[in-house]
Amino acid sequence: MSILPPGPVLQRVGLLLVLPAALAGCDATPSAPAMAGPAGAPLAEAMEASWGRLDEASRQATSAPCDTAAAISLALDGWVNGVEAAGLRSRFATQAAIARHRAQSIQQRCTDATAPATAAAPVRQAPSADAPRPALSDAVIDAYVRGMDEEIALMRASGNHFVSLSAHDAQGRQVAAAAGLAPADYRRVRDALQKLLYEDMLHARYAGTEGQARLSRLERHKRDHALEVLARDPYAPLSADERETVQARMAALRPLYTRYMELATVGD
Repeated sequence: MSILPPGPVLQRVGLLLVLPAALAGCDATPSAPAMAGPAGAPLAEAMEASWGRLDEASRQATSAPCDTAAAISLALDGWVNGVEAAGLRSRFATQAAIARHRAQSIQQRCTDATAPATAAAPVRQAPSADAPRPALSDAVIDAYVRGMDEEIALMRASGNHFVSLSAHDAQGRQVAAAAGLAPADYRRVRDALQKLLYEDMLHARYAGTEGQARLSRLERHKRDHALEVLARDPYAPLSADERETVQARMAALRPLYTRYMELATVGD
């Protein structure tokens, strides 16, 4: 049974916020071991149903107006908090990672788009929210590597699982400076390469006979997500020159991505 009635996106988002809030505020919230048993099954099904609706809405929110996108970002954060409060972190590990990434992307985009100009702002105008990302040349990939090395260093130093990349955050400016790119350009390059490397990782993990056997053992929601990724070419968004350049650098980019994910992934 779906917990979300049909209706406008914002109406559904509002309902998505109710369940996590109720979990977080209830004195009688069961412990994680209790929620893992049969009594937690209806809640797990409800969280999975709500993720299905939120997944669809949050895909569109990456380019939606910020008043709508901000509400969806809050819903993503609320859904992740609900998963953790219910002791369902292992079951929804993939979805939670996706939710965190999308919420952070929305927050950064909308913060940059709405922040007021100041007298100390540089004369050079920053790239607009819909500006194209820099082409993935060797120089730009070198900038990405420098930025990711800085992110990894900051995560290790702080113990956090992510770094804010907003141009209005000290860490965001520090990472962009290390990369040698404008903050918005670094985020665009980073988002493109992180997405490609994630999809490349899944293609490698589920390739061949052993990979197919591993895929068949996944829980349904994880298998559905993996099959969706496996159905597309990770390099499809790139130009022919970008594809050639990135493929020539993959031997170094894959270990860098693995190092980042070891810090970014939240386990039980």
